[in-house]
Amino acid sequence: MTPTDDCTLHPRDLDTQLKLIYDGIIAAQSHLKRLHQTMARLQQQGMYDAVPTESWQDRGGDGRYLYHYFPVTRSGAGYMGPDGKKKHYVGSDPARIAEARRLADNRRRYEDLAAAAERLQTWLIWRRQDLATLTGHAMAWPRFDFRTL
Repeated sequence: MTPTDDCTLHPRDLDTQLKLIYDGIIAAQSHLKRLHQTMARLQQQGMYDAVPTESWQDRGGDGRYLYHYFPVTRSGAGYMGPDGKKKHYVGSDPARIAEARRLADNRRRYEDLAAAAERLQTWLIWRRQDLATLTGHAMAWPRFDFRTL
């Protein structure tokens, strides 16, 4: 068996690959930080505890009123609406409707960002495990004991 170019790794190639790996992980960590900062801003701006469902209801001849309906808590002990309610009256005032929709939109955006952050955290954990595996393989290359010759 003769050595081939397939077995030769030039230092420049290794440096380039390690730099790409490093840059990619640093960029992912930076992106995760931005996700968390945006989530914190949404929390400061205010939001519901869950994404509500909108429902317009007629009150006889008084016009239409907006209600928000909220899901049950994970424990099943109550609802995720304001004050633990299932049904939250918003009304027909345009300012109240806009505020209620803003709170709902903030929650929706927050949940989307939280899902993206969770996926990215999982990706970073996998990459850390990949690097540990690669390091272990690099240290455990098969050696020949020349003293046996």
